[in-house]
This record gives sequence, structure tokens and C-alpha cells, in this order.
Amino acid sequence: YLSILLFFFILIVIDGKELNETRNIHLISHSHCDPGWLLTVESYYNERVQYILTNVLERLYGNLKNDTRGELNEKFQWSETIYLKMWLEKRPEWIPRILELLKAGTLELVMGGLVSPDQASTTYGAVIDQFTFGHQYLKNNFGYEYLPKTGWSIDAFGNSDVLAWIYKKMGFERHVIGRIPFKQKEERREKKELDFLWQIGPEHQKNEIVTRVLWDSYCTPYEFDFEGTFPEWKYNPKQSPPITNENIGKRSKEFEEILLKRLKDTAGNDLFFPLGCDFQYAEPDKIWSNFTKIINYLNEKNEHHLHLKYSVVSDYFKQLNISHLPKYKGDFFTYADYDKSYWSGYFTSRPTLKIAARQGEQWARVFNLLMSIFDKEGIDLTHLHYLNEKYHDQLGILQHHDAITGTARYYVVDDYIEKYTEVLNDMLMEIHSTLNTKSSKNINVEQKENLYNYGVVNTLGWGTYSLVSIPNPNGLVPDYVMMNGINITFDEVYHQTFVLAPFNPSSMYTISIAYKKEEKDNQQEANEKENLIKTLKDFPLSSCQNYRRIESPHVEVYFDEKTNSLAKIVNKQSNLEFNLSQTLMYYTSYSRNDSQDGGAYIFRPTSDDPTPLGIPTVTVEQSSYFIDIIQTFNDWAKQTFRVYFSDRLIEFIYDIGPVPENTDVISRFTIDNFDNDGSIYADALGFKFVKRNRVKHAKVFAPSNYFPMQYGSFIEDRSTQRYFSVIADKSAGVASLCDGCIEVMLMRRTIQDDDKGLGKKYPMNDTSIIRAKHQLLFGLIDDHMRQYIKTKIYQLNFPPTVLPKPLASPHKGNLLKKELPPNLHLLSHNPLPDGKLLLRLSGLFDSKENCISYNATFDMSSMYPYDTLTQTSLNGIYELNRVHQLCVGVEDISTFTVSKRS
Repeated sequence: YLSILLFFFILIVIDGKELNETRNIHLISHSHCDPGWLLTVESYYNERVQYILTNVLERLYGNLKNDTRGELNEKFQWSETIYLKMWLEKRPEWIPRILELLKAGTLELVMGGLVSPDQASTTYGAVIDQFTFGHQYLKNNFGYEYLPKTGWSIDAFGNSDVLAWIYKKMGFERHVIGRIPFKQKEERREKKELDFLWQIGPEHQKNEIVTRVLWDSYCTPYEFDFEGTFPEWKYNPKQSPPITNENIGKRSKEFEEILLKRLKDTAGNDLFFPLGCDFQYAEPDKIWSNFTKIINYLNEKNEHHLHLKYSVVSDYFKQLNISHLPKYKGDFFTYADYDKSYWSGYFTSRPTLKIAARQGEQWARVFNLLMSIFDKEGIDLTHLHYLNEKYHDQLGILQHHDAITGTARYYVVDDYIEKYTEVLNDMLMEIHSTLNTKSSKNINVEQKENLYNYGVVNTLGWGTYSLVSIPNPNGLVPDYVMMNGINITFDEVYHQTFVLAPFNPSSMYTISIAYKKEEKDNQQEANEKENLIKTLKDFPLSSCQNYRRIESPHVEVYFDEKTNSLAKIVNKQSNLEFNLSQTLMYYTSYSRNDSQDGGAYIFRPTSDDPTPLGIPTVTVEQSSYFIDIIQTFNDWAKQTFRVYFSDRLIEFIYDIGPVPENTDVISRFTIDNFDNDGSIYADALGFKFVKRNRVKHAKVFAPSNYFPMQYGSFIEDRSTQRYFSVIADKSAGVASLCDGCIEVMLMRRTIQDDDKGLGKKYPMNDTSIIRAKHQLLFGLIDDHMRQYIKTKIYQLNFPPTVLPKPLASPHKGNLLKKELPPNLHLLSHNPLPDGKLLLRLSGLFDSKENCISYNATFDMSSMYPYDTLTQTSLNGIYELNRVHQLCVGVEDISTFTVSKRS
């Protein structure tokens, strides 16, 4: 009897402790302001964002000056620097006032990049750059003390541990994420693990960042939405009646029930509660006046020991006891909000945006390198710095999680491209003008009629032996070609001049092409091709099968005469064979309007088995540098299979579009007798390869097994120690739906909405035509495999780049005197307005390659004359220590500021 009494006493005490302890409700006021989605950036700013910032900041500043602060003082946080920058450009007098609000703790800056980036289609270099420009702006206006310390990824369609690690290396202390796969969120609620320590970065670094997953969405529950969301969801007073003396008891009770439900899934005594939604707080009084009444009522009543208050994110995290938090390692892809709704379509949607972002990243590298060379030569960079900032603003906007993802409305997509193209052309014109006004050094080329000088820039930190193509103007025919004044060999095909040449690291060269005065007529061109191979049947026949053999010094490739398609590849150096086939195929998008349809966000086919496009017709084009097998499937699908004579890689060039309605086009590679054990390695933000295991029992098989790929992927057969890799020049979705298979999605078009926000009138009816490129790498698994893949990735995506307009005279120059070691990638080299150089290096090899994974140390003085060398945080903001050498850890990124020697 006494033991039973004791048992109930313990239960009462425990329950009483839970009931009697004060539970703090942190109401986090925020406005989620997408730089483009349903409206363009400018339309959002003009019609909504400027009023949000004006009205919120004026209210907060009025509270501060009238000393109406106290526990119920409203607080607010802001994340998108691009909008704050637009607002302050017209209101510079507000800079010191904002600083006062930051000091008072009523305003907090979070994230602080130009935009909140996507985490599936962006690359780590582009993401870091847009953070660097955003944080530099905030530092220049508000100083170091109030720079963001919180990651804020509440709307990204999946969350990457690489981005969390980037936050940590920029000095962030905490992170808030929103969207994770629905089963994981349900499990975290059940286990009360919405707060956790995220283990991030290379294993040997043992990095962690304390992270909060939102209980549901980032929006206030609709019953308490007192403003509506702009532009399409207006405030509905019947759905969310304002708080009055007559209904305050009933309405406060309803809100309290929401809080108690969420508290059941919360481990500690503090509840994180977002207060806001898309483009809210244009009328902040509507929100704050109603919630202040609820706060006062519930705090005074105190029935459930709840204490409600306005907070910013840091207030919440200060209350967390991180020593008891669970730990998690990995990322949160592929995101699904229920079992038929996998957000794997946007990995490929609107590929024109993804191509623009990738090419834009390379142009940024070109501009920064040329500006650094100009700076060394004493050229005034004032106007170039101004234009470069404008360029990076637009390039940063492309990284936004509704831009590069392809999940904006069509007219917003057009506006992204138009605005980016404008600043690109402005920058190119200024670069061209600067080159034409500077003196030409050490290049003696006699200027003649029909002699065109083309600037070529190698932005890599290594020397490279690369094939460069230059379009021939107006049908002219090249007569001879010089590089920096020296005659070199060339070839002409596809009305382009091709040159294979060595390029020193981080350098600019000039290729001068003298064109013949007469144009080549069609008959002359036909006569020249008369003796060249024109069809597959002109290649030698394989002795054992009905295959045609195409051979280079490095590989043998076999095509099946019956299917006009690839059948086998052989590495001649190792004599390694792969029975490899490839074909273009398509899925038909689900569009029955009775369940989850496919759309911009969602990939959902009617069947998991794609349909082949059929047997293509084949033509052959031959040059001194490569052989092209051109396969035409229909009027919207063509691919060129290219075998290079100078390298063992093999290339596919795709020309796709406009594709039929409700079509998802893929390129599938299949290897016979290849056991990759249901897994594929795909890169995460282009920084590291992540093993993705096939999900076998999902309700929708193909969509649940598609993963993001920024640069490349590979599969391994451990039983035969073979690997096969596909690397790409744009981000896309990738999958291995069967052993020995890799498929990459190329293009999508859906004519119905997937009900994720765009609206039924605005489906992803993408009728564009794209050109994309894949390169195939294959061989034996060894310590150098990933090194080879990563090196080829950078050579594909950051090749020697030809300036589009001819120069008045030849030029050359270089940033580095010698090349970087092979395990260091020159990620960025940004010349700063104060005359310093921001240098960012990436450790190329990862910790999986034990034989070659080592810290990279390099003597900077042998490469670039400098006065001081300072290691900084990743974004270049915080100085860490003065150094005398460049040192980058295994699978790491390091940033340095370099003061050049005068």
C-alpha cells in the first residue's frame, strides 16, 4: 500500500514539476521576402518590401526614442541584404538609426547574404561569394559587432550540411532550418528533437552547429494571420478575426491550444514560434497590436505557466542547454512534404537559369582575375569596382532559392535573365575598354586587315592544356593563328576556329586569327569534306560483334550499327572495358488533377520506367582534335558524342528543346555487370561527394531516388574495383535506379501546377532550347580517382574563356608567377576596393584518399609579391592571424587577405 502511494506521489511530483515550470514562448517576428518568385525583385521591392522596412523600422525606432521598451517591446529580424541595400541607397540617414536598433537588441540581422540561397543547385563557390558581398556591405555600414551569427534557411527545399559548415566557418553560432523530409520531421517531433547539434564538415574537424528545425512552416497559423501574405493571399477577417474585448478570452484560448500542442514536442522550457510569413509587416500594427493583447491576456492569466514575449532568434538560443541536445550527421535531401510529393523536380527545372548561374560564376572569376592583373599594373579600378559590385548583386540574386531552382513564374525567370545579362554586358564593355586603352607589352603582332585579337583567360590556379573555340565572324575563313605573337596550329569546323594550346595558371593570353579576304563557299566546304568520314559505316568493323570502332590514342569506343548508339568503351592505357550503353529517354509527367501532379518543384512521372526516344540518325564530323558522332532523335532532341584525341575523357553535348508538354527528358547510362550495391555518389554544393542509397520501398520510386548534382556523380563496383563517373556543366537531378545505371535529367516541361505556390495559371511550361554537356570518366578505383574527377570537374566548368569582342591589340598578363600544387583549387580571387586581394583556396582532395590527402602549404611569395598575408574567416570579415604561408587543411576552405607589395 505504501509503495503504491509512493509511486503516485512520484508521478504527481514529476507532473507537477512540468506543470509548474514556466514555459517561455519566444514569438519571433520576421518577414520572408523572396528576391523574386511570384513578382520580380523590383516589383516586390516597390510594392511591398520598402513599406515593410520603412514601417517596421520607424515603429521600432519610435519605441526606442519614446522609451516604450520593456518586456513587451516588439522585436524584428531581417535576412535579405539585397533588399536592405536597395532601401538604404535612398535612405542613408537610416544607417546610424539601424545601428541604434541593433545595439538595443530590438533588431537582429540573420543570414546576411545578398539572398537566402538554394542548397541543391548552387555551388559552394557561388554561395560563399554572395555571402561575402552581403556581409561586406553589412560590415561597412554597421561594423563587426552586429553582423549575423545565425543561419536562416527556413524556406530552402532541403538543407545541406555543407551550407551549415559554411555558416560555421563564417563565424555563425546557430542555424534555423525549415524544410526536412516529412518522416524525419514527424520523428523529431515525436522524440522532441527539433533542437539538435548538427555535425558538419570534415570528420577530423569535429565541427558542430546548434540547429533548430521549425515545428511546421515559417508562417503564423492561418487563424492568427492578421495581415495576409502578399500578393495573392489577402487578409480574411472571418478566418482570423482581430482581437477585441469581446473575443479576447476565446481567441487567446485558441492560441494557447496551439502553443500547448507544440510544447508537447519540445524538450526544454522554451518554444520557438515564428510570427510572420511571406512579405508580412507592411502594416506591423495589425500584427503586433493583436498579439500584444494575446500576450498580456495569457501572461496575466498564467493558467498553464506560459510566458509569452517578443524575441529574436538569439534570445531563444541563449536559453538552450546544448549539452543535452541529440546529434545528427548528414543532410536533408531529398525533401518531401508527404509520400507522393518529392521535391526532386526543381533540381532540373528551368535549366536556362542554371546555365546562366554556372556561366556567371566563371565570368566572375574572369573579371576578378583581370581586375587583379590591372591592379598590379597600376590601372585605376574605381569604375570597375562599381560595376563588379552590380554584377555580383545580380549573380547573387540568381543563387536565390526561387531563382536558380526554376520555381519562379515565367516572367520573373525572364527578368532574372534580363537583369543579369545587362550587368554582364556592362562589365564586358568596361573590361574591353580597359584592355583597349592599356599598353600592349612584349607582344609583337603586325596589325593587318582581317586580323582579330581575342583575349583568352585561364582562371584556374593550375596550368592547363585546353581546346579553345572561337566563332568565325561573317563566314570568314582562318588563314593563320598566333598565340601571344607565335604561330600555332589550328583547325576549322562548325564555322569555328579550334586551337589546342597550353595556358599558364591565372593568366590572360591573346589568340590572333588572320582571316582570308575571301569567304569559303559551300562547294569548297563540301570538297574539303569529301574524303572525311561521314557515317558510322566508314569506321572499321569490330571483329567479334556488329560494332563500329572509333579510336583515339587514349580510348576505343564501339557503336552498335543496329541501334546507332554507344555499346562499349575501352581505356587503352589500362585495357579496362565497360559494356556501356547510353540513350535519351523521357518520363511523362503525372497530370490527372486528382492527386499530386508534377510541376516546377515536384518530379512525379506516370511510370517509373522511362520511354526511349528511339533509334537516332547519325552523321559524323571530324577535326584534328576530335571526332563527333551526331545523333538526331527527332526535331527537339539531338546529341553529339565526342571523342577527343588529347584526353581519355568522352563527352556528350545535348541540344534539347522545345520538348513536348508534360515531358521530363533524361540521359541514361547503363553498364553491364556492374554492381554498385544500390548507391550513387553525388556532390553536395559541388564541395564533397555524398553517398546516396537507393530507396526501394517508397510510394513513388523514381522521384524519391533523385538527388541534387551540381558538378558530378559516380558509381563504384567494389567487387571489380571499377568506377564510372558523369560530370556536368550545369546542376541537375541524378539517380541510379538500377545497378550499373546513372541517369541525369536534362529538361522538363509541365503544363499543370504542382500546387506548391506558383498558381494554376503559371505552370512550368518551359519551351526553351538548351545546350548542356556531360563528360564521362571511368577507370579503376584508386587513391587518385577522386582527384582526377574533381580536377576534370573544374576544367570543364572553368575552362580558358574567350572574351567575346576582339581587342585592338594583343595583351597578356598573369596573377600568379607559378601554379598552385595539385591539391589546391583557386576558388576565388577578389580585388577589394581598399587595394587588398581576397584569396580563397579549396583543399581539392578529400579524406577518403589517404595517400594524397594532406594539408596544402604553399609559399605565397614565390607566387605573388605581397607585404602582409592574413588568414580570415571564410567570408573575409574576421581576421584570424597573420601568416607567412598559405595553408589549407584536408577537405577544407581557407580565405586570406593579401596586401600587395608596393
